[in-house]
Amino acid sequence: MTPEEKDMLKKTLELSEDNNKILRGILVRARWSMFFRLAYWGIIIALALGAYYFAKPYFDLLVSSYRNITADVDAIKSFTVKIPNSIGDMFNK
Repeated sequence: MTPEEKDMLKKTLELSEDNNKILRGILVRARWSMFFRLAYWGIIIALALGAYYFAKPYFDLLVSSYRNITADVDAIKSFTVKIPNSIGDMFNK
C-alpha cells in the first residue's frame, strides 16, 4: 500500500466514524422524539377520558332533564288537543 492510499484509508475511516456518531445521535433523538410524542398523545387522551368521567353525571342530568321536558311538552300537547274536543262535546250536549 502506498502512503497516499494509507492516507485515503485513514480519512475514509475518520469520515465513517464521524458519520457513525452523527447517525447514532440522530437515532437517539428519533427515539426520544417518539417517546415524547407517545407521552404527549397519552396525556391528551387521558385528560379527555378524565374530563368525560367527571362530566358524565352532568351530561346524564342534562339528558334526563331534556327527556322530562319533552315528555311534559308532549303531555301538554295531548292535553290541549283533548280540551277543544271536550268543550265541543259540552256545547253539543
